[in-house]
Amino acid sequence: MPDDDNLIVLDTEDLPEVDTPEKIIIELDDLDDDEIFPGMPSDSAGFSPTVKAGGNPIIRSNILQNIIAGAIGGLLAWLVTEMLFEDNGTAQSLEQIIIEMALFGGVIGGLMGSALGAAEGVITRVAPVALRGGAITLGVGFLGGMVGGGIGQILYSAMGGGTFAISMGMQVLARTLAWGLVGLFIGLGQGISFRSSKKIINGLIGGMIGGLVGGLLFDLIGSVTMGGGTSRFIAITLMGAAVGAAIGMVDEIRKEAWLKVIAGPMAGKEYILFNEVTRVGSSPKCDIVIYRDPEVAPFQAIIEGKQGRYRIVNNSVDYPVFVNDRPVSASALANGQSIRMGSTVFLFQLKESNRTFDFDT
Repeated sequence: MPDDDNLIVLDTEDLPEVDTPEKIIIELDDLDDDEIFPGMPSDSAGFSPTVKAGGNPIIRSNILQNIIAGAIGGLLAWLVTEMLFEDNGTAQSLEQIIIEMALFGGVIGGLMGSALGAAEGVITRVAPVALRGGAITLGVGFLGGMVGGGIGQILYSAMGGGTFAISMGMQVLARTLAWGLVGLFIGLGQGISFRSSKKIINGLIGGMIGGLVGGLLFDLIGSVTMGGGTSRFIAITLMGAAVGAAIGMVDEIRKEAWLKVIAGPMAGKEYILFNEVTRVGSSPKCDIVIYRDPEVAPFQAIIEGKQGRYRIVNNSVDYPVFVNDRPVSASALANGQSIRMGSTVFLFQLKESNRTFDFDT
């Protein structure tokens, strides 16, 4: 037993003085403006994603992207038609008028369609996608615009359009229906370029609505601006913007699942999953292109969607796919999960009505 006299006794007075740290107080207001992204996997210490707060509004909004592209297409269409077609026209017969309006509609449909079709590739800076989308929609838009313009002129003439005998209301109605047909074919081209039946339906609905709006405004703008080139400039440009806006809004309303880029070069960009099988990779042939990323295979993965259920399958043995920080070969997807390929991180999101499914991995 040690002697009590040899024990070392320390009182609180013998300890050095230490400043008591201030309490950290976090209030609700401190959390309002902070966006929280899913964390990175623990085995990826060398990975440092580029997280952009806010980002380019054009990248973030597919609707705004479509409005701008449609307006640019409308502006180009106005410039070309002003050079090719005279104010009073040269046609002497109804047949010649129909042919002239078919060509007029073809130019407008082709250029508006091409601008809208190329927009995705331009925004994501993937030239092959822009060229492919622009070329497909130029062809479909031109042919469809010719059909729409020709049929629209027949309908317009049958209703008395362009004559003094027709009332202003009937004049507006006739032109509205005519341009609605042109818009319908512009939208069709968007769907074909995306190789998606859902996108075709969206394009047809949105294109028709946008064309109707453009046609409705045409004569109203003409009555205010006294007609001529200024009237056509405003009307055709607005029609392009209206077609783009309507297609974008229909896409937004009818979307069921989508990926939002939360980290990487295209942070803020949203990709709607239109197809039952969506290919993701670095190849321009993919539906979602992660361009020029050495850590992403050309055809890295596919996302399958059927009856509200979605799963991702990694096609590459050399490059991993992470779902919620976990490397997977195949995995079911649920709303709010993160998906990482290379330097890009997506957030998988589902429409509210699809979130009640049980997902089995």
